[in-house]
Amino acid sequence: MNRYFKDVKTSEQLKKLYFDLAKRYHPDRPGGNLVIMQEVNAEYMKVFSAVKDQHLNKDGEVYTSKVKSSELPDDYIDILSVIFSSKLKIEIELCGRWLYIRGDTKPLKESLKKEKAFWSPTKGCWIWHPKDSYRRPHQSWDMNNIRDFYGSATVENDEKIGIETH
Repeated sequence: MNRYFKDVKTSEQLKKLYFDLAKRYHPDRPGGNLVIMQEVNAEYMKVFSAVKDQHLNKDGEVYTSKVKSSELPDDYIDILSVIFSSKLKIEIELCGRWLYIRGDTKPLKESLKKEKAFWSPTKGCWIWHPKDSYRRPHQSWDMNNIRDFYGSATVENDEKIGIETH
């Protein structure tokens, strides 16, 4: 039985909840706890396998992707780890399955590229998405349209934090 990821039915729900739990429990954050974060990571990996091909459509209905995802649970943990392990002032925004990374990112340029993030001059930020997540015709959308369509969760990284990858 799941302790941290109860009632998670889609990849988007899983990532948002993981994002929130990492902000709350990582041991380098105020009130964080190494043991709990390790439990969260282990459970995330288990639940990821069950929901990685489950998604929400624009009407909030769950559907199974016709194309099986090649994404690994570590992909998401790794990109967050690059960001959270820095001492830089960075804002991370999760919209659907994509991350939008803004702020003092220049020192992280090579690390972000290594994790397959790319710079978007039109959005003025780095963008990371699962490698099998295709680009939709939303490329021309501004961030408000994207937030309205997919929802949004943000965190500012203004202190040293990280994600354990056990």
